[in-house]
Amino acid sequence: LVLTGRSALDRERAAVLHALERDGFEIRYQAVAVEDARGMRALIESLQRDGGLHGIVHAAGVLRDNYILRKPVEDFPVVLGPKIRGAECLDESSKDCALDLFVVFGSLAGAFGNAGQCDYAAANAWLDGFARRRDARLRRGERSGRTLALDWPLWRDGGMQVDAATLELMERSAGLRPLDTAAGWRAFDVALASRATQVLVLAGDRPRPDHLVVVHR
Repeated sequence: LVLTGRSALDRERAAVLHALERDGFEIRYQAVAVEDARGMRALIESLQRDGGLHGIVHAAGVLRDNYILRKPVEDFPVVLGPKIRGAECLDESSKDCALDLFVVFGSLAGAFGNAGQCDYAAANAWLDGFARRRDARLRRGERSGRTLALDWPLWRDGGMQVDAATLELMERSAGLRPLDTAAGWRAFDVALASRATQVLVLAGDRPRPDHLVVVHR
């Protein structure tokens, strides 16, 4: 398992990786930003030489939340870059690899929008379209690997978090709750087993209590 990030590996993250290695995983960490075309191409070429690259999961994301009237213009490339440029760099760098899958992690914000997240919502909506375009290239024989955009809700553990007031509002107004990790893995399995290029995941009381809902197209 090769993990990448824009920052050097700190002590906290290193401890997490060491714990996974004790469970039998072989993990390599590479400090390279996903939108760094040269760095990503060099990494993928090295993986090909070392035995091949079999799948890609693009999970990068940056938040700079603010209402659009107050949002500094320099925030836009910071948020859009990892999603849009990052997916493009990964796709171009891996176009000659014999992949089994190419998965991009999006957000409900891309499907429904979200106040204060115009740039983040746009970036994730773009990923949904990217998955459809890459799937078309796959059918033409220009790419390999199942293409999937997974639009995630808020997860209960890890990732991007919100305050308690926002959580209360989500549950009261929409019946939504943060997604448990186990349910998230089940959703991932269901999505990969489907023929969809875009899968949207919800968790909460509606329409089925404490179960996830998967809608795909």
